[in-house]
Formats: sequence, structure tokens, C-alpha cells
Amino acid sequence: VTLDQLYRSIYYHQAVRSSTQMLLSLFRRAVELHKRGTETFPAIGKRPSPMVAIIEKGGEISLEEYGGLCDSTVWQLIQFWKDSSDLVMSALSRMLLKRDLLKAISLKNKDFNAVSALKERAIELTADVLGSKEAAPFFVTVDDQSRTSYKGYNFNPESDDESIWLTGGNEIDRPLQDEPDSAIVVALKNQMHFPRLIVLDEVRRILLS
Repeated sequence: VTLDQLYRSIYYHQAVRSSTQMLLSLFRRAVELHKRGTETFPAIGKRPSPMVAIIEKGGEISLEEYGGLCDSTVWQLIQFWKDSSDLVMSALSRMLLKRDLLKAISLKNKDFNAVSALKERAIELTADVLGSKEAAPFFVTVDDQSRTSYKGYNFNPESDDESIWLTGGNEIDRPLQDEPDSAIVVALKNQMHFPRLIVLDEVRRILLS
């Protein structure tokens, strides 16, 4: 239950998910421009950026190169990108540096068609706000996180038994998930979804008006 609340309160908090999606959009754009020949990953001293090695080598990257990609490297890149001539790069970088995050709209109980229509409308509005159809999709994201807090286990003899067991009370020992009267376990066994549409604040206000 504590771990479940940790996910709900922190890992899946809308500010955390929004900033995560902004970083993903920012790096997606940076890689896209890099492949077009734009210098988006400047060298660090005399060494090339570890991001270049990841893009070019993928899983073949050396441990030393991979170790060069840390929090400080990412923030240095964001500082560099805030002055980019590219709208996506500069705008998202400045927003992250100022903690001016994109906003979330709950998509709970909306079907696929409704979500798709809302996303397309959000992209149209974003293009108007930014004055760029090319940049708009980088500022609109459907974020659908899910979690099953308590999962059933495989009780085959060859499998590790990690279940929580209930004992005593003159009843046969049994795994927690087999307790028929536990409303908490039933709730935690159900997969929970946290679907959100991540958009600019101006766009969110229009969509909710």
C-alpha cells in the first residue's frame, strides 16, 4: 500500500510526468536535428558528446562513453539549447530551466476516439499559439502510465515463492492474494491507469473552457 501511494503521489504526479515528457520531446528533437546535420550535441572539451556515441553506436557504446552521460551533462545541453535558433529546442529548454512546465488534462474514462480527437485539437491550438505547425506536436503528448500494485505469483516448484503469506487464526496458510475478504488486495490487484494529455497552459485553458 505504501509503495502504491508512493507511485501515485510522486512518480505519477502530473508535474513529474509533464517534465519527463518535455525532456523526451526535447531529446527527440535534438536527435532529429543531429541526424539532419545540425550541431545539437557539442563536444565537451576535446571529447565528443556521449550522446553522439549513443546515437551512432547504440548498444555498442563503451562503458566510459556511457558513464559520461549524467545529470550535469544533460543540464549543460539544456543550457546550450536555450539559445538555439530552433523553436522547439529553445522554448522547451527555457521552460524546463524556469520550471514552467506543460500542464495536464485527465483523460480518465475517455475512449480512443475521444483521446485522438482531443490530441488533434490540442495540436491545432498549439500551432496557433506557437505560430508553427512543425513545432506543435512536440508540445502535445498523451501520457498513459499504468501500475498493478500487487501481482499474482507463479507457485510452480521451480519458481521462487515471493508471496506474502497469511497464517494463524485456525485457518490454512494461504497467500495474501487468495484472501477472499481483502478489499485492499482486490483493489491493488487491479491495474490502475493514469492517462493524461500534456499541453501548453494556454491550450489547456482553451480545451477546458
